[in-house]
Amino acid sequence: MQFSQVLQSQPVLFYDGPMETRIEYGTSLKLDKEMSIFRLLEFKEGRDALANLYRKDIETIIPYQVPIILNAPTFRASKEHCKRLGIDADLENIYKINKESIEFVRAIRDEYLAFKNIIFITAPIGPKYAGFTPDNIQDIAIEVEYHQEQINAIAEIGVDIISIAAMPGGMESIGAALAASKTNCDYTVGFVLTKAGTLLDGMSVAYLINEIDKSTAHKPLGYIIGCTHPSIAMQALSKNSLEYARIIGIKANGSVKSPKELLKLDKPEADEPNKFAEELLAVGQKRGFKIYGGCCGTDDHHLKAMVELLTN
Repeated sequence: MQFSQVLQSQPVLFYDGPMETRIEYGTSLKLDKEMSIFRLLEFKEGRDALANLYRKDIETIIPYQVPIILNAPTFRASKEHCKRLGIDADLENIYKINKESIEFVRAIRDEYLAFKNIIFITAPIGPKYAGFTPDNIQDIAIEVEYHQEQINAIAEIGVDIISIAAMPGGMESIGAALAASKTNCDYTVGFVLTKAGTLLDGMSVAYLINEIDKSTAHKPLGYIIGCTHPSIAMQALSKNSLEYARIIGIKANGSVKSPKELLKLDKPEADEPNKFAEELLAVGQKRGFKIYGGCCGTDDHHLKAMVELLTN
């Protein structure tokens, strides 16, 4: 069954937990300055640590028989990140990195063949710059060109859905969406949200959604709030806008701290799992959200609390 059909037919779906913060704070491994988890695939200890987290999340949801969306480690697998890390950034190597990342998660899904119909794979497309820094280029064509390379590679390799994820800036979000719309793949568009209802660069989410929807013939399945605490999302969405009806999910941070503050932490920070789940429900239930997940600071305990609350 295609992901779009599952999204329509299922009352609720869940994302896996954050790989970056669980690796950085929960293992002896240290990520590079870009938090590039695809680099963990370069050595056995990294592959094992990453695989264990995917398995833990899958095994958390299996007793509840609800769909889970696994994020392949592609968030930083694009040209500028590779250049800054001193990695070969030509098209061939970008394709290779994304292919290895997706095949790694496919192999883990194949370990759970009896549950394959509820395990979906997405390839997240991250922003050009790390550290929640918006790209200030005001040229859509440049943004489309940048993201088209990785998105085309992923579309050729094949995933259930492409996730443009946790974008801090509006122009880059629009450019990435336009790039995804040129493929035959289903996709969602995700952004970091402020209390004022804007992205981190000040563009209003209502404007962003309207601009993408009117500019694409092949529209996103919906929009996702990412890397944002539920309480901030609640404030942002308190001012009703027609465009907000297109928001279908949230992958929320465990802490109310700003993204910049979170980067300075030396340990994970998150609300208690049951409280976090209740906060998510308060944001999403009355708005008809279909997809829920935890981002920075959360772990499988938060995932379990979400599943228990949202499936009862």
